[in-house]
Amino acid sequence: MHDINYLKKELIEGINGYMKITRRDVEGDYSEMVGGASYRNGLSNATWDTRFNSIGIYLEKNCEKFNLLYIKMDRSIWRAPLILDRDNGVLYIFSSTENLKIVTKKIKNGNRTHYIYLLTLYCEDGEVEQLELIEDEMREMRAKKIMGDDISLVKKVAVIHYSYLNGIPIDGTISFLDNTGNERLAIKIDDYLDEKQENMPEMLDTPSNLEVKSAPLVKWNPKNTEEKQKKGNV
Repeated sequence: MHDINYLKKELIEGINGYMKITRRDVEGDYSEMVGGASYRNGLSNATWDTRFNSIGIYLEKNCEKFNLLYIKMDRSIWRAPLILDRDNGVLYIFSSTENLKIVTKKIKNGNRTHYIYLLTLYCEDGEVEQLELIEDEMREMRAKKIMGDDISLVKKVAVIHYSYLNGIPIDGTISFLDNTGNERLAIKIDDYLDEKQENMPEMLDTPSNLEVKSAPLVKWNPKNTEEKQKKGNV
């Protein structure tokens, strides 16, 4: 059985509440912001922004309490929060289940520039061939562009993710990744919060394969997006 006693249940519980924010919670304010009945084109992005901003506010109030490092990851055309627990080296990333599946599939197919792959640099070894030294050095350099020297503190990467079926959050999961970006362990959030940790199963099934249209992981920055479009890159 895997030992997960190093996780801080109160922290997971706090973050989990904000990951359950849905379009239904946001659409009233969103409609008012856009001047009435909207075409809803930006509602998914607004929902993710609300989740991320709420997590950010929570972290700013609780960083000292939980000994956390709050990192605002900036990837030029989008932004997202990262949380590093300094006590145990766990780095938390946030996603929809559907988007996480897309990302991990791309990584398996050789996309070694995605930030999830970069940030799992010092996680437990996956079952793959050793990379060339120059590839490892390039990976470390790119990871440092996101986290600086703090990347060396990351020992585990945990992705907190939900499916959002018709705006309802379902199947909340914490997936722990190895250094190849593959899932090594998955625990259901509700089970973790409800049960004693010593009774947690060793491994749960991979999250549901429901075919649900995924909300974007992050909000696109309009200015940069327009520049990309002019260059024909989007």
